[in-house]
Amino acid sequence: MVRTISRSAHEVSGTCPRRYYWNYEYKGLGLDAATPDQNLLIGLAVHKGLEVFFKQFVEPGRVWTSVGPEVSFGAAADAAVAEYDLLTAKHRELFSEDVKIITEMEENRLLVEALVYGWLFHRSGAFLERYEILQVEKELRTPLSPDVILASRLDLLVR
Repeated sequence: MVRTISRSAHEVSGTCPRRYYWNYEYKGLGLDAATPDQNLLIGLAVHKGLEVFFKQFVEPGRVWTSVGPEVSFGAAADAAVAEYDLLTAKHRELFSEDVKIITEMEENRLLVEALVYGWLFHRSGAFLERYEILQVEKELRTPLSPDVILASRLDLLVR
């Protein structure tokens, strides 16, 4: 039987077997943290927004010399906010009465949008002029043995 284990799970198993058990093995699923790690959720959401943005530019052989009005920064920011909402939906429901946690989630929702717009306004033009975007979110799988497959995902493949 082939078993998939994340890099994070592998690192935890080597440093703290008890934490690994509770996080990944308990009742076959592991336990969810009572409150989500907001930094992780913000990063995942921003990553999704940038993924949506860069997928507009997958055109092998073309280096963009300018970013025109056809490029939608808004679609990328909207995708990032939607991802954050999806990632926090369960916790919004669980903590709906906790004003502090809900306020923090609302602030972080605005932060996600600001981070995406900020990066796009200040960095995307120079980035697109310098690199040709070949693929976005490319999954790689390499068999190492009959029972072990190395799996990874490239965020962005450029030339």
